[in-house]
Formats: sequence, structure tokens, C-alpha cells
Amino acid sequence: MIPDSPADRLGILVGETILKVNGVVVTNSTEFYGALQASGAYFKLDVIDENGEVRFINSAFFEEDHYELGIIFAEKPHQL
Repeated sequence: MIPDSPADRLGILVGETILKVNGVVVTNSTEFYGALQASGAYFKLDVIDENGEVRFINSAFFEEDHYELGIIFAEKPHQL
């Protein structure tokens, strides 16, 4: 996560895993951004925290937001 980015504003923390975007399972950055682009102005993320608990993040895109949200992906995708 990049400081002062949309991800920072949303409270996405280093080490958390984004499991779904608007109900669509994503396993890598390409799937993540594809699902995010298909979502329109609003989106919902299912995020697994470091304790293995799922939390939900709902938000909207704002004109000034960077399209990458400030999220840095690990090289190896997570396994379901």
C-alpha cells in the first residue's frame, strides 16, 4: 500500500489479501483490475486480514483517484 493513496484512505493494510471484487474471485493483479474496471463507480472488496478474517470495504472511485488505488501486489498470487 502506498501512503496517501486511495488504498490508504480505504484502510487496506500491508499483508492483507484481496479475495473478491464485487463478488468476483481475483487471484492476481490483472484479474483485480479487470473486475474493478467492470464495477463502474462503486466497488466492494472482500479482504482477508492477517488473522484470516474477512472484512468488506465499500467505496467509490473519485475523479482524483489513481486507477491503481496505491495497492502493491506480491509476485505470487494467493491460493483459495
